[in-house]
This record gives sequence, structure tokens and C-alpha cells, in this order.
Amino acid sequence: MTQPVLLVRLRSGPGIGERRRGVHLVSAPDSVPEHLTAWCGIKIAPGTADLLPEFSGMPCELCLARAPRPILPTGG
Repeated sequence: MTQPVLLVRLRSGPGIGERRRGVHLVSAPDSVPEHLTAWCGIKIAPGTADLLPEFSGMPCELCLARAPRPILPTGG
């Protein structure tokens, strides 16, 4: 079973430079959380980010590095 992944980009604002506005990966929660936690570890408060319908823009490199690796079928 796989869990859906959300694509999240922080909104621009004070203290949010373009580097922090990369596309972060977040496991879709089962219920409404107090905040979202990206795979890179940043906490995203409600109203401070946009959900993206598809991947566009610069990915967060740490989120990508921490992404689970797919399990490939073995031959046989």
C-alpha cells in the first residue's frame, strides 16, 4: 500500500526567500493536522503554503534525498 504525496510550495513573504520556496514533498495526512511536515523536516503552518496540482518549479533537494525508494520486482 502506498500513501499519497502532496506537492507543497511555501508562499512568499517575510523571511521566505526563493530558495525556501522550492517544491516540498509531504505525506498526505489521514486527518487535519496542526501543521504539515515535509520530508526535509520543515514544518508548514496552515495558510503559509500552496498545494500544487502537478510538479512544477525547483524541488527541495533534501525532500528528494529522503524520498522512499521504489521497491522493484525481482526476476523469477
